[in-house]
Amino acid sequence: MHRLKPVSPASLLLRDAWKYGLGVGIAAVLLTSGGVDRVQSPAHVLADSVLPTTVLCGDIPTDPGNPHTATWTATSSPYGTGSPYNLPVSSTNNVDPNVVPCDAIIVPPDVTLKIDASQGPVQIFSHGAAIKVDGGHLVVTGSRDVVTGEVKSALFDAEPDVASWDGIVVTARDSTHRGTASLAFASIQHALNSITITSGATTTVDPTDLGSQLPYGLAVISSGIGPSYFDGIDATNTPVLVKGELDPATDRADGKFGTVNNIGSQGIKLSFDGSAPAVAAALDVENVTFGSSVPFGETSCLPLQVPCSAGSIGNDAILATFTSSNPPPVIINKSRFYRAGSFGVELSGANRPVIKDNNFDCNGSGSPKPKDTCVGPGLKYSAIYLNNATADLETSVTNNVGHEDGLDAIAFSGTIVYGPTVTPQVLTWKNATNDPSADHLLGYLLTSDLNLNSGTLVVPADSVVKSKGAINLTGAALKASAPGSVFTSLRDNLNIKSCPSVFVQSCPSPLPAGEWGGINLVGSSTDATMRDATIGTINSAAIRYATTGVHIVNGKSLTITSSPGSPRSFIGPTFADGVLAEGTPIAVTGTTFSCPTGPCSGPSSGNHGILADFRGAGPLTGGLKVGGAGAANNTFEGSVNEAIGGVGLAGQAVDIENNEIHNAGAAGSAGSAGIYLEGADKLTLKGNNVTGSGSGNVHYPAIWLNAVSNADFSGPISGNTGSGNALNAIAFHGDTKKLDWQTVHATGQLGFIVDGNLLVAGDLTLASGDYAPVQAGTITVKGALTSTDADLTSLKEQTSSVVSCGSVFVPRVSGVCAPESPGDWGGLVLDPDQANRLTTSDVRYAATGVSIGSPTLTPVGQNLTLDHTNIKYTTADGVSTHSPVSITGGTFANNGGRGIKIDLVGLDPTIVAPGALPVTVTGGTTVTGSGQDGILAVGLAGQQVTVQDAGVDHAGAYGINLKDAGTTAGSIAGHLTLKKNTVTNAAATFAAVYLNGFTGPFADIRDNAGASNGLDAIAFHGTVTDDLTWITARKTGDPMRPLGYLLDNTLTMQSGHT
Repeated sequence: MHRLKPVSPASLLLRDAWKYGLGVGIAAVLLTSGGVDRVQSPAHVLADSVLPTTVLCGDIPTDPGNPHTATWTATSSPYGTGSPYNLPVSSTNNVDPNVVPCDAIIVPPDVTLKIDASQGPVQIFSHGAAIKVDGGHLVVTGSRDVVTGEVKSALFDAEPDVASWDGIVVTARDSTHRGTASLAFASIQHALNSITITSGATTTVDPTDLGSQLPYGLAVISSGIGPSYFDGIDATNTPVLVKGELDPATDRADGKFGTVNNIGSQGIKLSFDGSAPAVAAALDVENVTFGSSVPFGETSCLPLQVPCSAGSIGNDAILATFTSSNPPPVIINKSRFYRAGSFGVELSGANRPVIKDNNFDCNGSGSPKPKDTCVGPGLKYSAIYLNNATADLETSVTNNVGHEDGLDAIAFSGTIVYGPTVTPQVLTWKNATNDPSADHLLGYLLTSDLNLNSGTLVVPADSVVKSKGAINLTGAALKASAPGSVFTSLRDNLNIKSCPSVFVQSCPSPLPAGEWGGINLVGSSTDATMRDATIGTINSAAIRYATTGVHIVNGKSLTITSSPGSPRSFIGPTFADGVLAEGTPIAVTGTTFSCPTGPCSGPSSGNHGILADFRGAGPLTGGLKVGGAGAANNTFEGSVNEAIGGVGLAGQAVDIENNEIHNAGAAGSAGSAGIYLEGADKLTLKGNNVTGSGSGNVHYPAIWLNAVSNADFSGPISGNTGSGNALNAIAFHGDTKKLDWQTVHATGQLGFIVDGNLLVAGDLTLASGDYAPVQAGTITVKGALTSTDADLTSLKEQTSSVVSCGSVFVPRVSGVCAPESPGDWGGLVLDPDQANRLTTSDVRYAATGVSIGSPTLTPVGQNLTLDHTNIKYTTADGVSTHSPVSITGGTFANNGGRGIKIDLVGLDPTIVAPGALPVTVTGGTTVTGSGQDGILAVGLAGQQVTVQDAGVDHAGAYGINLKDAGTTAGSIAGHLTLKKNTVTNAAATFAAVYLNGFTGPFADIRDNAGASNGLDAIAFHGTVTDDLTWITARKTGDPMRPLGYLLDNTLTMQSGHT
């Protein structure tokens, strides 16, 4: 060999390292004994007559008689000399000011530089100048005798007096002259970049069969790339083939013919953008070994033998970046990857890559000396990284194995596709594990979103799905029905230590919620096929640290459950909802919403535990099911808002049973109910226990049924308990079936709060001691009301068990709650065809305390009985009835209208049942502070009326005002008994008692007293049917003084009476 004597130091490279983007420190490492080592080809002998060739700067000369070829062989060339071929010194390497540097020799357009090794090895040594194929072609035709094993090869290397040379550079002179290169059995060493190609060429000659063309701009076959200080191959918008030879015993790369080794940065670097040509494949790597090599003629070190064959790749073995929307694929098959400092394979934006049957060992291990050990403190990288890729992981990325990589895994983000004939379309999850002892299949890690637009993601038993993004299944299904799977953050070191790594570099403990996007299933409200394909099945699985655990929209169903004998399903902590279902029936049973280890530092669900939003969904098959008997129950360990929420529930089946709910909407949060259901009309709500909930900044009830309908508290809604809640109650409005009131207590059975209009389609019963707080609504009963020793009052009225101040119903304004006041709620509206009774009960702060309309059934019974019942603080009447009423005792106080208003106009006295008394006010009934008449009764013709022993004080008009009492209705004579009543302080100008149109005997109108009224008198007109002893009306301050008489119109005495 004729190589020049080394004279220049390695500093020649160091001084210009900045030009190539390499730090001086890194360049220095590559130039030391611990960096890139020179690999010498075996010595060979040339004929004495063959002289070395000095290749001049500029365009290379062509063969005599053929202006389109320049053939370099071991013994001849257009220069008249042979191998070795010595290239000029480059400006980077030039240290002699008297020498004119040359950065490249040129292969111009329409010229092919053919380096033919058939006559023996060909050697090209450079003082730094590149071989620039500028629109021309480079062909290297080495060969190997398959019988003898003799290799005839070409060597490209730097002269020993320089640290490096500029490699082979392939460019386009113009759009019609795109440079190409094809090399067989070539070795390229000590270049900055061994091969750089930017020409955009799409075909080149096959260097092993010159009569054939290959669909690549660059073809490197059975060759060795490296050492290179930067990249082995750097290609832009040009398809590349790198192909080695197989070891038939292993069906993998043989480690000798086809290697990329001792590379300072990227082994192969490829970039394609939108201007790249359309080709069948952007990169095809077949049977290539990265990070290990032996010279072609080496016999003392066997291929893949360590440590003698061991090398390294500074960064990625293969890095390919695509920025166009539909790039050509990458093919990487049956290759070996050793000791890459970063990823073995990194593809960004790739479309349908084919990566099969490859081995990955000791890549991205974080070791500073990967030739010595695969263990180190540096960042860990995965064997394969498919970033924002579109890939078929089932049939195109398969059978890749590895061990001792930083992460023995395929790190993936992007979209899953399937082969055109694949059915059924299934992606089966593969666990990523690190096993240093033996090769094993690479599993998956998700570094950002995983998108699946059809088919099924199958997660086998005991899988660990780690993600930094969301799992998006659109028109696709999730089948995690085998128990033991875990969906978690990439920073969770369960199963494989993925943190710290290049993907996640900080590893806090405990991990926070919101680490990854969760599982999203998206169907369609209009496309039935897409909707039916969107199904989620999760069994005995854990979902940790997600933003939203599972989110399904317009799907067919979502089922989360647990198998007998297997762990319960587990969700939490989540940044938002644990489970969010929109327009999709869901069933969640046997699940715990909590934190993986120990109690949560905060709520396990950052929004809701479960939220079902069925607004606009139409009828769903299945509705909302949460919990069940025995092991099917769920546990919720804290949520910022409701543990269980549902909206748009009208028409949907809702079944919520036996759930344990703790600390929903608790202190530190804005506040919420433990369970919130809106519009439910097919509701089963049983056996749920809510504790420590609703105590946030605004207080809420344990359970809130907003606009419930057809609610049946006699069975389907029952057995719900709680303690330590801000309001230990079920708050509801809407309509129910028969209702037995439950009073709020500090613990035990949840009592009732009515927070709006309530229709009871059946009997309403309040037992002794019951307390019924109501806010801003009317209770309408379509059945019989029975209230015994009970209170019905404003929710604003505070008690030890119902501290409503500061709640969502009674908010604080400037730190103060509005006090209870008349009209806080609408009052009771009762069924006039039922026997309604209130005994020793209180009704307070209503608009009208008790209202009852006209009866529709006959005969008419005693439709309202008030027995020692008090009605106070109303904006209108205390009681207002169009039906027969019996009032015995009790107090009507501070009623804005009348204390008692009775209107029997239109009630036919002939249909009143025997024994029923249409108007009875007796037993010491007291009416005080009414805004209008204390007692007003009209429509009394033909009715039996008794007002006796009543006391009326401070009426706003008449104390007692009776119209047509005693008069005849048809053939039915009425009758009035008005005895022993006391009226005081009636309004100015108003009589204490007014009989407006009286008929009957005055003997039953007696012993009525009063004082300090506008007129201390009984004013009347009409017909008296017995003898009348006149009592003169006088103003008096003595309430025991009998009321005298005043006539306000004609008095008629029946004949024979005076």
